[in-house]
Amino acid sequence: MISMTIENIHKELAENRRQLIWIALSALLAVGIILKISMHQVVMSPMHKVVERIQDIADGEGDLTKLITVQSQDEVGKVASGFNRFVEKLRAIVTQVLATARQVTQAVQEVLRNTNLIAQG
Repeated sequence: MISMTIENIHKELAENRRQLIWIALSALLAVGIILKISMHQVVMSPMHKVVERIQDIADGEGDLTKLITVQSQDEVGKVASGFNRFVEKLRAIVTQVLATARQVTQAVQEVLRNTNLIAQG
C-alpha cells in the first residue's frame, strides 16, 4: 500500500508547478528570441537597404541606375517599389535636363559663332 501524506502531495504539486513555470518561461524566451531574429531578417534588413539607398541619393553620391530588389509585397516591399518608381522618374527628369542643357549649349555656341561673324564683318 502506498502511503503519501497530504503534505507530501502538496509539496510534490508545488515542485511540479515550479518546474512547469520554468519550462513555460524558457519556452516563451526561446519563442521571443526566434521572433526577434526572424523579424530582423524579414523587416529590418530590407528596411535598412531602403534607408541606405535613400541616404546614398540624399548625400549626392546616388547612382540612379541602381534599384532596390523587391522581395515581398508587404509594407517594406511597397516602400521599396514606391522608391524604385521615384528613382525611375527622377532618372527620366535628369536625362531630360541633360538633353536640354546640351541643346542650350549648342544654341549658345551657334549664337557666339554668329556674333563673331557679325563682328568680323
